[in-house]
Amino acid sequence: MGIDGFPQGCFPCTFCFPQECSMHPELDHETCSGCGVCLEICPNEVYQVVGERPKPVALEECIECGACEEQCPVHAIVMFDD
Repeated sequence: MGIDGFPQGCFPCTFCFPQECSMHPELDHETCSGCGVCLEICPNEVYQVVGERPKPVALEECIECGACEEQCPVHAIVMFDD
């Protein structure tokens, strides 16, 4: 099992619990390599390229799944609670 009894790989998000979460991704621009993994992995297109690097711009679309944080190869993304 994964987090708190959820299946392995499942992150309790607003898709399942819309009233319980208030997290959002924050990107460390100095650490970001610009690889674009976050663009590819995000199911709701929260990230867009701004300048030469991805940036979380549609935070209201974030379902707080944590996939971007988990898959970022340089650990430039952290999910923060509002």
